[in-house]
Amino acid sequence: MDTLTQEITNALQVMPSHIREVISRTPWQKKLEEISIKYSLTPEQSQTLLVEVILVLVAIVPEEELVENIKNELGVSDVLANQLTTEINERVFMWLGKLFIEKEQQHNTSQTQIIKATQNNALDIPPPNLPGEVLEEDTLAQQPSRLNPHQTEHETPSPYTP
Repeated sequence: MDTLTQEITNALQVMPSHIREVISRTPWQKKLEEISIKYSLTPEQSQTLLVEVILVLVAIVPEEELVENIKNELGVSDVLANQLTTEINERVFMWLGKLFIEKEQQHNTSQTQIIKATQNNALDIPPPNLPGEVLEEDTLAQQPSRLNPHQTEHETPSPYTP
């Protein structure tokens, strides 16, 4: 695996799972292909554009550098680089941004529900045998003394027994 692929893989691994899911399971690459066709990019330029967009998506390269990187890496004019960047912002980044927000809200809602459910269950389940718990007299009479392991079930413990 080359260094760039490793960097992208590492960046994806540290992202929250719901963000990774949006990046990996949405058709944003199809939108990018449509942009490439619209602007008559070669297959090599399309592939390079894809890499540049991925680098921005996984936060390896700041979005502010995208215009310059497109210009330099694709070998296109300033005008075309600006047009591509504008369209990528509108059709890919803004669209993904909305999906990120929706997924984040869903994630936060599910986390809140899990926390509430856990708290509710914790309140419903009494802990067994709390210290200082008062037991019924019959229960006390049936329990052997902890001080005298030889005591029979029905004997009353003596305070003087070692």
